[in-house]
Amino acid sequence: MSDSSPPIQPSIGARWPDVAAFAVLVFATAIYVLPQFANAPLPNSDVAVVGLQAMHLLRGEWAATTWGVFYQGILYPLVHAACFLLTGPSGLSLVASSFAAFVIVQAFLYATLRRRLGIAATFVLCLLTAFICSAASLWVFHPRFWCLAIMFGALWLVDGANRSSRPVLCGAAAALLIVFADYVDAFAAFLAPGVIVLAICAAFDQTASSKVRTSVLVSFFACLVVSGLAFLIIRSHMHLTQSFLMPDAARRLRNLNLLWTQCLPYMLGTKWFHLYTVSTFQPDGLTRVLVDAAAGLCCLLYVAGIGLVADRSIAWEIRRLAVCALVMAVVGVTGFTWSHFTTDINAVRYLSGLILTAPFAMAPAAARWGVKLTSALLLPFLVASIAGGAISQGYSCATFHDLADPASLTAPDRKLGEFLEQRGVTYAASDYWTAYRLTFVLAEKVIVVPSAIKSNRYDPYALGFMRAPRIAYVFPSTPATAPALASSIIYLNGPPREAYENVYGYLVFIYDRKPAAQAR
Repeated sequence: MSDSSPPIQPSIGARWPDVAAFAVLVFATAIYVLPQFANAPLPNSDVAVVGLQAMHLLRGEWAATTWGVFYQGILYPLVHAACFLLTGPSGLSLVASSFAAFVIVQAFLYATLRRRLGIAATFVLCLLTAFICSAASLWVFHPRFWCLAIMFGALWLVDGANRSSRPVLCGAAAALLIVFADYVDAFAAFLAPGVIVLAICAAFDQTASSKVRTSVLVSFFACLVVSGLAFLIIRSHMHLTQSFLMPDAARRLRNLNLLWTQCLPYMLGTKWFHLYTVSTFQPDGLTRVLVDAAAGLCCLLYVAGIGLVADRSIAWEIRRLAVCALVMAVVGVTGFTWSHFTTDINAVRYLSGLILTAPFAMAPAAARWGVKLTSALLLPFLVASIAGGAISQGYSCATFHDLADPASLTAPDRKLGEFLEQRGVTYAASDYWTAYRLTFVLAEKVIVVPSAIKSNRYDPYALGFMRAPRIAYVFPSTPATAPALASSIIYLNGPPREAYENVYGYLVFIYDRKPAAQAR
């Protein structure tokens, strides 16, 4: 027995249960990723770069793209600049803004499903987005979710255009949002085919007249072609046409191995992820059997939902959501296999279309089997995901004491900055994942650049480092790693002016440059 489908526009009174259900969904997500909020004062360098550019935007320094990348527009720094106007620059502001974008994605997913399914089935399916993978917080707090929020906004418009009071406007707006999302981040290209296929599928709806359906489809593709061509011309003019794809066969085989042995098990929760260490471990014994069984039930529901696309007794408006999910899954796996950015387990981000649209893929099964059986099949997977996430985050997150006192988390970095300033150092170098984080935490009082030139994201920083008369090399270290780091630095740069093995957890080597060695 299927869960009944409500009217597309319920009355004001009928919306309150949905508001309550969605609030519970957001609360569950927030609780799941709460430990990561404790790490907010120490953003990773990818996020810190966006925060630093936001600070420069507030000073009037404009750019057409995000620093150092050819495939991202300026939206991410603009959003964070707006947040900084309200809160001041902080890691917590970076995290809160990105989490808000993720909540917007959840809102569009919930609203789209709710058009077709009852409140209980919609809520249960959307719980999948609350407990994504065993370490959802690793990417929930990334600015990229603003791009995904725009794309899922386009999907929501396409899905409801035929039954809207302004169908042509909805179709045109959806097309413009697709192109805008691709400007914001070329990552959106992994989701765009699914939305386009959904628009084509919507032309076969039986709930609207053929005239309405035709006008929506024409307006959608007319705007998509015109705006898409204009965008491609602009990108070509800006020399931002580098490809994501790597045709090398050996690389594709390596990516497939990574997909099968690491990313898919991570996504399904059969391997648990140590945040930030790029490593996984598998549960043992009975725990492993239970976790594998839970993942199997989830896959069964996913595959059954896709298979039920052929069942004409289920409303086409539900089945076409599964078609959209299938296309996004296929494109995501193809992109994963061919991309030269696929290097480690963090490449699971290329499967975001598969992960986030899993509720769509399962919608036909929920409509056919009912909410009780759907819940029974999903519950073990949700429990396993919560357990895996809690264990993974426990290895690498700050404590809740740090959440209450965020200054304690940044204290070592701030003391390191004071130590360097006292010795006349305003430019330093470190590994990429440390460099921009330190620069953000220290509010550019000491600018730390990546020691590898290819990792540079902002040329003025690198030029300042090259011209500085006194520099430092600072690397996170432990007693076990310090000797090897010290030997490497001395081998590349010669004996330092000053050397310190442990300055608040960092190895510090200070050098004075001879005038002839400074870049002019």
